[in-house]
Amino acid sequence: MCGIVAIVGHRFQDEALERSLDVLHHRGPDGSGTYVDPQRLVGLGHARLAVVGLGSGDQPLFGSNGDTVLVCNGEIYDHESIRSRLEGSGHRFATESDSEVILHLYREHGLDFVHRLRGEFAFVLYDRAERRLVAVRDRFGIKPLFYHERGGRYLFGSEAKALFATGLLEPRIDVVAVRNYMSRVMEDTIFQGVRALPPGSMLRVDVDTGASRMVRYWDLPVEGDGPQPGHGDATYYERLLRHQVDEAVRLRLRADVSVGVYLSGGIDSAIIAESAARQAPAALEAFTIGFPDAPELDESALARLSADHL
Repeated sequence: MCGIVAIVGHRFQDEALERSLDVLHHRGPDGSGTYVDPQRLVGLGHARLAVVGLGSGDQPLFGSNGDTVLVCNGEIYDHESIRSRLEGSGHRFATESDSEVILHLYREHGLDFVHRLRGEFAFVLYDRAERRLVAVRDRFGIKPLFYHERGGRYLFGSEAKALFATGLLEPRIDVVAVRNYMSRVMEDTIFQGVRALPPGSMLRVDVDTGASRMVRYWDLPVEGDGPQPGHGDATYYERLLRHQVDEAVRLRLRADVSVGVYLSGGIDSAIIAESAARQAPAALEAFTIGFPDAPELDESALARLSADHL
């Protein structure tokens, strides 16, 4: 978990970014950094929790030609394979950070780069040459990203309070949103003018004019959208489910810090733990609520937990 903030179109002082990062410190206690465009129309900030590329992943990150700047919260899955393919095309990386692949994918594919990203992420990328800023949220909205727009001026942040900390937006309660929430109608936030960037979406902003366009780059496919190979074949779907679970778990095991599993006592966490133990290079440490002395669980122990369920 990291924290990001961006200011676009406002005339602001450096202290506005610093105040925002201060309130996001709990999201990223391992370091912070800022970028301010020479024209002072764009400011980016990042509070880092180091997980991948511990010694070389400080942000903001810059493209190899210096024309792109990135702040990212989250993780890009299978970034090693993406990095390898890009290096084969002549790209040269400056860090070991998984987030850096975003910059190189953008350089290689332009705005189509979002279709090549898998993971849980929210990021803001500024193209200095095109004077274009793009804010992107992962397919399921796992990582948060809030924004405010008024008169072609924008504020972005991992939490709503980061927007208010800039001093450029006053927090005001939206009483209609509160009423809706109390009626079990979900709202983005309870603050006036503060929205959540929708999952699977990209907001493109022209820095000079303030014009923007929201693009939905991904939506959940449903049965009937296309051909259904093996439709009606239970064995096919069993193999497919096993493969998809193993693949999803494998992609999430990559980290430069220790990886553990949380066992809630349910079938789902037991299945995930079994898959992780089977694919991890060493025994996993397991955590549970109410059982502080939970032992490390090896593959055979976890297999017994989930063998009857998957």
